[in-house]
Amino acid sequence: MRILLVSDDAAMKELLLRVFQEGEHEVTLSESASVTWRTIRGDFDLLIYDLGEATPHEWQDFAHWRQITDLPMIAVGSLAQEEHAVRALRMGADDYVARPLHVAELVARCEALFRRERMSGSLESPKAQTSSELDLDWRPHQVRINGRRIDLTPIEFKLLEILWQHRGQPVSRDELARQVWSKNQTAVNTNLSLYIWHLRQKLEEDPRHPRLILTRWRMGYSFQEAEDAEGRPV
Repeated sequence: MRILLVSDDAAMKELLLRVFQEGEHEVTLSESASVTWRTIRGDFDLLIYDLGEATPHEWQDFAHWRQITDLPMIAVGSLAQEEHAVRALRMGADDYVARPLHVAELVARCEALFRRERMSGSLESPKAQTSSELDLDWRPHQVRINGRRIDLTPIEFKLLEILWQHRGQPVSRDELARQVWSKNQTAVNTNLSLYIWHLRQKLEEDPRHPRLILTRWRMGYSFQEAEDAEGRPV
């Protein structure tokens, strides 16, 4: 596994680095979220996020991580605060491990989560897809428009992938939320319009009059091949 560990606890980082390396796993350490946000496009399999004292600022950072990456995430928090576990899971963590850490349990949970993701990943779409002007390469998560590379966040790419797989057909907002975030779809559904707006800003020649990602009134969104989009309502 290639693990990204975000924590300000030097002792915990030292311990986990040694344990995971003994298990022949790669670990990248970070103290500053502002630094690792710029490296989130790196090739990681799993994210371990240490909530520390679970201050409002740490919850804000945690929420931002969940928005910008679809990496499997394990949150580490306080045993004395059961509500922290509930909050972390509802905010999108895939698992929660309480302090004091039982390292063997944490490693086992990481390996189990990685196995599940790898099994689901084997069912993903083919490596590359191409339309008249849009190229998508699933494995490195690359998108090109007329040969120009477009940088997307993992969430943006996942949304585009789903719309592409159903191109020409509307996908409901609830279905998009379910496939992208798997859980807590009522909460993330309210932010879906913002993610679609970001996608249009990056993909469309004129985001105010989109030709690729169309709004289907009371049905959701659809991806439309550019040559078929002329004259269709947005």
